[in-house]
Amino acid sequence: MRSTKRIQMLLALATLEGIASLPCSAQASDPVRTKEAVVAAQMLELELPVQGLTSENAEGVRADLAALQIQVHRCQACRKEAAEPGNCPGCKAPLEPVTRSLFTEVAPSAKTNVVALTPDPLAIVKLSQLEAALGKRSVRIDDEQFKLTGRAQLLVACPPTEASAVEKALTDAKLFAEVKIAEPAASPLVLTVRAGPKPPTRAQVKAALQGAKAQLADVVWRPLPARS
Repeated sequence: MRSTKRIQMLLALATLEGIASLPCSAQASDPVRTKEAVVAAQMLELELPVQGLTSENAEGVRADLAALQIQVHRCQACRKEAAEPGNCPGCKAPLEPVTRSLFTEVAPSAKTNVVALTPDPLAIVKLSQLEAALGKRSVRIDDEQFKLTGRAQLLVACPPTEASAVEKALTDAKLFAEVKIAEPAASPLVLTVRAGPKPPTRAQVKAALQGAKAQLADVVWRPLPARS
């Protein structure tokens, strides 16, 4: 018993010493960075409840999703990467385009009827793109089970004059912890949303939008901006 307590004390002291050895700026900002790292990890894990997935077509579904690609931009000198073109934030050299897989992991399960996806950290993931790939094998997302977790962008088809009505409809439905019009003049309308402890299903979001005479056109997940 004494040995266990002694080990716990030593671990606690080691943790405190490690924190104390950090610069003051790092001690102040690390809790924020840790929180953002958790949010980023949650956004990068997508679970799609589906219908039509079988042991016969599961491998084909995996191959179709694994074949999807993205283009990122890399500094050949610093090896730093960015989702958008431009110059390296470090050495200012032009970033060069690089093509690679959209997902680092694709795991369809016919037993659970779920397709688990891990996107590339710099990937912009569009739900419509995933549905097109799934549709090749007659697999579709179960709207009643698919939850819109974390942060995402909703692309909503509606007249431009109805932007505020769309925002109000989602706010009044209390489906998300945060709803904000990102691009009011865009067509379709772009709204940024953040799910709370009980994320809504896509079916619930579609139903809420019907009250504003609008339709959910797509859902987009974007990478978090890089921190310097």
